[in-house]
Amino acid sequence: MLDKEVEEQARILEINPHHPLIRNLSARLAAGLQDDLLQRSVRLLYQGAMLADGVHPRPSTMVEDVYSLMEAATQLPPDA
Repeated sequence: MLDKEVEEQARILEINPHHPLIRNLSARLAAGLQDDLLQRSVRLLYQGAMLADGVHPRPSTMVEDVYSLMEAATQLPPDA
């Protein structure tokens, strides 16, 4: 009986609506800023949850996304 395959249970992503990151993402969305920064941030939030749970299929892609987001966040504004 031990060699039976066990059906993997569905995972649930719990989000704290009071966390500053979630509040900021929500505010960007409410302001109509469905921009690249919002998309990347949401993707990294999800990837971070998978990584913390030990089920991220390719953690190296998360590292690439982190570097890409950091690059975007550290760029000077055009009027600087």
